Amino acid sequence: MPIEEPMSHAAAPRSPVPPVPPLERPLVALAFSLLVVAACVLIDWLLYPRLSESDLVMVLLVGVLLVARLSSRAGALLAAGLGVAAFDVLFVEPRFTFAVAESRYLVTFAVMTATGLVLATTTARLRRQARQAWERSQQLRALNELAQALVGVGDPHQVADAVRHHVVPSLGRTVELQLEPQGDADPGARVLAVGPRARLVVGSSPAGDRRDDAQTLHALAGQLTVTLQRIAAANARQAAELDAERERLRTSLLSSVSHDLRTPLGSIVGAASTLLQDDLRMRPGARTEMLQTIRDEADRLARVLDNLLHMTRIEGGRVALRRDWEAPEELAAAVLERLRPRAEGHGLEARIAAEPELVPCDATLVELSLINLVENALTHTPPGTTIELRGYLQDESDPPQYVLEVADDGPGVPVEDRQRIFDKFTQGPRSGGRGVGLGLSICRAAAEAHGGRVEAVGRDDGPGLVVRVMLPYEAAPVEPAPSPE
Repeated sequence: MPIEEPMSHAAAPRSPVPPVPPLERPLVALAFSLLVVAACVLIDWLLYPRLSESDLVMVLLVGVLLVARLSSRAGALLAAGLGVAAFDVLFVEPRFTFAVAESRYLVTFAVMTATGLVLATTTARLRRQARQAWERSQQLRALNELAQALVGVGDPHQVADAVRHHVVPSLGRTVELQLEPQGDADPGARVLAVGPRARLVVGSSPAGDRRDDAQTLHALAGQLTVTLQRIAAANARQAAELDAERERLRTSLLSSVSHDLRTPLGSIVGAASTLLQDDLRMRPGARTEMLQTIRDEADRLARVLDNLLHMTRIEGGRVALRRDWEAPEELAAAVLERLRPRAEGHGLEARIAAEPELVPCDATLVELSLINLVENALTHTPPGTTIELRGYLQDESDPPQYVLEVADDGPGVPVEDRQRIFDKFTQGPRSGGRGVGLGLSICRAAAEAHGGRVEAVGRDDGPGLVVRVMLPYEAAPVEPAPSPE
């Protein structure tokens, strides 16, 4: 269906034909012819004793040529007739009558009339050709502007708008690209197919159809056909790429989740099956270890599912950010307390700056981000290394940011992979296939939900990796002091 919105950057409309010169208007042409003939007659009258008859005729013919050049064909014919009549009356014996004493003057009159007719016809034809050439140049210019406007256009509705903006002024008639044709076109309109579900409807012209117009319309139809085919091919390619990306993500999700679920489930099933064997003799403490295994692996399953749920909600826009004033040292203490049983020989330290005391953030999302950062460091660093959770204000940046970062002294991540590790289902080069690849993605999504960002950098004091979550910071409002009683 046609689009009615105007172009946002509309150029000044152009006239489809050059304006009619004032001297071509009928009454003006008549007056101009009379004035030019009168001037030529006056010149002949003043120079009559000193000019031959042929010179007098040439002056009148110059007047006819001038009228033919500047006025209409009818004005030139009128000037030729008036010139013959004036020459006969004023300069042919017997003077001041239409009588002709010698027959040779009849030949002169015929030559003058024929010359005036040829001048008027030739000049009119040249003027008409010049006007048609001007119109053709305007149409070619419109097609060229349309071609430039259609470069990079990816919406058929924009194509219809561009046709109305660039082509209609140059043709002087309605031209409409209908993307969803409904019913038949108006009687007298010309319909050109430009696609399986699109057509170009061209209204009739008051001046009638010309060959140049037909050539322009066919060129326009071909240009629109190619453009719509390009847009359709681009849309199909984009849809195919989206389907491929969706399938890749689905495959990655199933592969990663199945691997990350199968391992803890296997441990849980194995431990539970062992505990169910009543006749099995177990060493002291083994039953407690198996129960601990079941609990730890169940916690691991819960974290995987929790990460999937949070990523789905964040990307779907279903998480409402609940920003409040939180104490960063309390968030860090809660994260380390929860993960300390999983440290397995790692050192866990928290270094939170005393100032500021409060940070505006969503505690749930920030805590989830820190848990994923510390778990990521625990997974990818060997026992015996230390993991630090730091928090500090970066007030030299504009705007100020509060930085929460997890630093380890493990093998680190190559520079070329440090941005990629934040993509969904992407695992580090030394992950060994462990994890779903959502932890760092959730950190980035949570930071961006706050209006912040994340980054991974190498440590300045040795090997290892530092992953930072940078959140916009503003100072907490100061409560007014109570007034004295």
